[in-house]
Order: sequence, then structure tokens, then C-alpha cells
Amino acid sequence: NLPSLLVDAAIRDGRLEVQLDEFRPGSSPIYALYPHRTYIAAKVRAFVDFLIRELSADFTA
Repeated sequence: NLPSLLVDAAIRDGRLEVQLDEFRPGSSPIYALYPHRTYIAAKVRAFVDFLIRELSADFTA
């Protein structure tokens, strides 16, 4: 599946056509790897928190 943000306009304009609309691929784990340190840069922590928040919603819906 492609993100809606990337394809919605093309689908509306008729440049893309939806195929296999009912198909849902199996889930795959995603890992965020970063060095183990006492101090983690704020932008790294923010990104990891974003991944947890946004991606966990996909698996609980």
C-alpha cells in the first residue's frame, strides 16, 4: 500500500487506478536503532516517540 498523501490526487485525477482494494499486507516489525547512551539527542528522542505514536496506531486499529 502506498501512503494516501502520495497517491490521493492521482487517483482523483484518474492518473492512477486502485487495484486489489481489499488486500492488506501482513505487518512487519520496524526497529529504531540508535546508540545506547545516557543522553539521547532531543531530535532522536522526538523521532522515536513519533514512530511509536504513529505506527502503533496502525496496529491497534
